[in-house]
Amino acid sequence: MASRTSSTLLQRCCTVSLPRSTTATLRLRPTSFSSPLRLSSVRHASYYPHLEPKPKKGVKLGHVFSVLALMGIGVTGFGLYDFYQSFTAFPSPIRAHLRTALRAINDGPAAYPRAEASFRAAYDLALELSAKGELGTREEALMKASGVAIRWGGMWEEAGELGKAAEVYQKGLEEVLKAVHAGGASKKEVMRSVAISMKLGDICVRMGGKEDLKIAEERYTWCVQEMMRLKMTPEQLEMVKVEMEGGPKEEGAAAEGKKDELETDLPSWAGDVQLVAGMERLGELYAKLGNVEYAKPLLQQTIALLLPPPPKDGSKRVIPPIPTRCHAATLMNNLSSVLVSAPSPSDKAIEDALRWSAQALTVSSKTRKDAEAARKGKVVPLAEREEAECELVAVVSTYNLGKLSELQEDKAAAKAWFEQSRAQSVRIGSREGVEQSRSALARL
Repeated sequence: MASRTSSTLLQRCCTVSLPRSTTATLRLRPTSFSSPLRLSSVRHASYYPHLEPKPKKGVKLGHVFSVLALMGIGVTGFGLYDFYQSFTAFPSPIRAHLRTALRAINDGPAAYPRAEASFRAAYDLALELSAKGELGTREEALMKASGVAIRWGGMWEEAGELGKAAEVYQKGLEEVLKAVHAGGASKKEVMRSVAISMKLGDICVRMGGKEDLKIAEERYTWCVQEMMRLKMTPEQLEMVKVEMEGGPKEEGAAAEGKKDELETDLPSWAGDVQLVAGMERLGELYAKLGNVEYAKPLLQQTIALLLPPPPKDGSKRVIPPIPTRCHAATLMNNLSSVLVSAPSPSDKAIEDALRWSAQALTVSSKTRKDAEAARKGKVVPLAEREEAECELVAVVSTYNLGKLSELQEDKAAAKAWFEQSRAQSVRIGSREGVEQSRSALARL
């Protein structure tokens, strides 16, 4: 699809129903805990930093909660894999430049300008030989050349030179996009373009300028479009086109209905999860820009991809894996945060946020029980458990429920939720969670 994605095109693809409330104002109460565990490292859900009292000095407590969770790994790792796998496949002149670049990198940041010159020479030579047909097929040539660009950009990214990294990633992306836009691109070529495009968006978000964020939006939007085209059935694509264009149109090129195996050198994160990652990033960006009306449907759609609703035909529902369900719960918390992102959220926004935080707690609690039952008593460190993310979701969702109850002036419920968040934090060894809940209780 060549036209830009709007927020509305995602709303009808798949929806998630909010838990219904039996009263006008929710009065949610805590549940109990299981035996003590410890946590070392999981992905983090979001809470409501804009509604917290401003600290007088130092770093705000609970800063760990303020990061929206993202799935997938960086594109640099993807480039390194192909880069070293194909190193010997390069003609000797290119290999010489690459060896010089790698030696310079090993010498430390002071030698990066030398590495830059060698990478540039290797990349330019790769493009030259590619044009002559001396680097194999078009796909093979693009994988090799873009692999050089990815490693080159990764060097500057690791050095904190984000502007230089963005320039190099853009350079590598442009060559791959030429093939994609020319038509007839292989799945591998499209996946490579999506990977670099998403990385470029990430870099632009980190730079944070107005123009940078605009570029990030364009990159993320394009990633979502391309992944939808690759992963959706023709019927789903037609549904998207009708929503986006306002009525039935002539059929374009249909995506494959069947999911082919990705090429052997593509890691798992470049598959279905990449669509989720793209939608998460775009939703996060819209939330950052204050565009709740765009962020909300994107996050809802992402949750639906991770945790699909029951089939309408009554067939048996396929239960997603434990980590997937936990991450869906994380995104429910993130959506709850987005809904009350205004300085003075409305009563309805607070109630909707309560429902999503409650749903996050419900999903995480059920998933934790399922995972525990599946282990059949086997002792596994928490950091190695499939449901590790769900443990932190329980901390954040109970805290969120306390904060939202506080906004509704229900201090009894708020205190109960903060106590539960504190207890869960102690149970899993989360110092940030303990400090955050204690601060909230002291405030009450």
